[in-house]
Amino acid sequence: MLRGYESADGFSGVKPSDFAENGTNYRLCTMQGGDNIMRLEYNFSGTNNNGNVLSQKTSVAGGNDHTQTFTYDGVNRLASVNEVGGYAQTYGYD
Repeated sequence: MLRGYESADGFSGVKPSDFAENGTNYRLCTMQGGDNIMRLEYNFSGTNNNGNVLSQKTSVAGGNDHTQTFTYDGVNRLASVNEVGGYAQTYGYD
């Protein structure tokens, strides 16, 4: 089980209470002084139990949020990645 830690400068690592499950959305945070330093959110399909990540959001204190969405082909291979703000990549397989 993940236990977390606290360093001499007061940085708190990941603790079990920082991990929240909300249906198919999972959040993992690192905190310092009660404020989120970084937060990662992963969103999975509620109907397909295949482990594919549909989207992820990375938030950094004082910075921009980055959200990426993913699609998969009929055999669960990554087909595309899109990021808000313009990044897009498609994948093809032989």
